[in-house]
Amino acid sequence: MPLQTAEFVIDDEIERLEAERQELAQTVADLDPDNPMFETTVQEGNRIDQFLSGLEYARTEWDVESITLIGLTGGEIRRMKNHLDDEIQRQQLTVRKNWREAVYVVAFGTAAAPYVDDSMSNAQRIDAVDAELPDGYLAWAEQQINDLSTVGNERRASFSELVMEKRQTSAETTTSTSS
Repeated sequence: MPLQTAEFVIDDEIERLEAERQELAQTVADLDPDNPMFETTVQEGNRIDQFLSGLEYARTEWDVESITLIGLTGGEIRRMKNHLDDEIQRQQLTVRKNWREAVYVVAFGTAAAPYVDDSMSNAQRIDAVDAELPDGYLAWAEQQINDLSTVGNERRASFSELVMEKRQTSAETTTSTSS
């Protein structure tokens, strides 16, 4: 049984990401390039660009308004990783494991989308995700599924968000004391 299920309206998600992108662009424009937050914020903006390209593909190519993703339980994740390890070893694949893992996460973490249906076997779902999805969409969907698979932190920031906040606070303190 999935931990969490979420429906994502494609246009709404594009709008949300574009607003976040605009905010990050302003943050980068206001930062000194020597600030430790500069590169991290640029990388986050580039990641959002990647997500947007995938979602814009979905909006253009698919005749749906939304997709539904599900969080995976710890057992599902372990079985998925075991299956992935077996596949890589059996076929002596040379693909990047983290890229192939993203394919598996999206294949098993998609409840309703044009690239999968309930009649598909696990192998067919994996093949469909591998063959049909652009990298930007795959990266976006994987992040959403990973977020849905995480429990217990609904009220607190993730560690990476906490680090970004601390760096920003330190940079602001340094800037205000040196002025």
